[in-house]
Amino acid sequence: LAARHRGGISPDMGVTLPAGDPLFQEVWTTGRPLVLADARADPRFTAVGGTDYVRGWVCAPLIVKNRVIGCLTVDSREVAAYDEEDAQVIMTFARHAAIALENAQLYEQTKQQVEALEALHRISVDLQSRRTIEDLLESIVRWASDLVGAVGGGLFLYDPDADLLTLTVSLGVAEEYLGHTLRPGEGLAGRVVQTGKPMWVDDYASWEGRPDHHFGIPFRAAICVPLKYEDRILGVLSLAEQKPGRTFSEVDAQLLTLLAAEAGVALENARLYEELERLAIRDGLTGLYNHRHFHELLNQEVGRAERYGHPLTLLVMDLDGFKGYNDRHGHVAGDEALRGIANLLCESCRQGDLIARYGGEEFVIILPETSAEEATHVAERIRQTIERSTQRPPFLSSLTASIGVAGYPDDAPTASDLLIAADGMMYQAKARGKNRVVSSRG
Repeated sequence: LAARHRGGISPDMGVTLPAGDPLFQEVWTTGRPLVLADARADPRFTAVGGTDYVRGWVCAPLIVKNRVIGCLTVDSREVAAYDEEDAQVIMTFARHAAIALENAQLYEQTKQQVEALEALHRISVDLQSRRTIEDLLESIVRWASDLVGAVGGGLFLYDPDADLLTLTVSLGVAEEYLGHTLRPGEGLAGRVVQTGKPMWVDDYASWEGRPDHHFGIPFRAAICVPLKYEDRILGVLSLAEQKPGRTFSEVDAQLLTLLAAEAGVALENARLYEELERLAIRDGLTGLYNHRHFHELLNQEVGRAERYGHPLTLLVMDLDGFKGYNDRHGHVAGDEALRGIANLLCESCRQGDLIARYGGEEFVIILPETSAEEATHVAERIRQTIERSTQRPPFLSSLTASIGVAGYPDDAPTASDLLIAADGMMYQAKARGKNRVVSSRG
């Protein structure tokens, strides 16, 4: 029992008594009011919270639908201040008060539920609008923390192939542990992966399931809920609280489970969106940028070079005699060779260079902030790498490349002109005997 309101003499609030207190227990058990002529003379009376002045005392049960929800007490400094008739009046008042209190509690619960549903709707709309996985994951953790008033949290993504959970996002707690991994069954998040159900503990540091390599973070309560799409577990949402006495509840678990259901759909949609974007700009065979996206990139890079006055060079490369390679070894081997060439180009170029398959056995490479002279050396290195590397598997016979080099703005004033210039240099390399690099610089 906890004092929730007190009028008159004593201002003390929040005082608690065990439900087994003999006087309250009698009132709860009988469902009738109890009168004490002199509370101080009754050994069963416990004077707490500034009630040592009490002499006359009445306690009436607050009953709703045959369920006792509390007690109403009335007291006085005078001995024998109340009799049985007073007790019946107080009991009548207590019946009405209990109904009013129950209605107020139901109203408050309904209000909280409506607010929670409105919040979940806003969260759902926001999550579905996120298009990048990184942005989405941070939003999930931030919304979840706000929803249940947690100090912070994190999100573990589950890799079913490796059978590992990886801490991918952390806000407010454990940020230095990004990338940390757990196995199913390990820690609270690991157990949630095993059971597929929410779990929470009031004191994680003393919890018997805490792993040996516990983060050592001073959070107290923790709750984890699974992030699912249909029947697949995508990850685990984990939240923490540091305030003493603040714990998570069944209501928190229900709210977070509803949020996690929306988050799971949003995460799957974001993954599909990123995959569709990747397919739209990538060549299906080699994984390099495709013809359409190359033109977008070239226009962007020429525009950037024009704004900042930086050099830009384009390489156009064609494999020599590739038709004969296909005729000798078959199209499957030809596809394998193209994939091998793509890998060689990726290994030979810098991180900021942009490589695309232009079509067939023709490749293009955009070299930002690179002069034509520097690019010619890069092209020669690529040519030598292809000539040397194609003499061993996965290649079935050696291949060579003819490469044309053209620079912006010296060789061409626009993106389309730059492509024409580099392509012309490539055809000059073919005409001069193939397996060579040709640029306007000689």
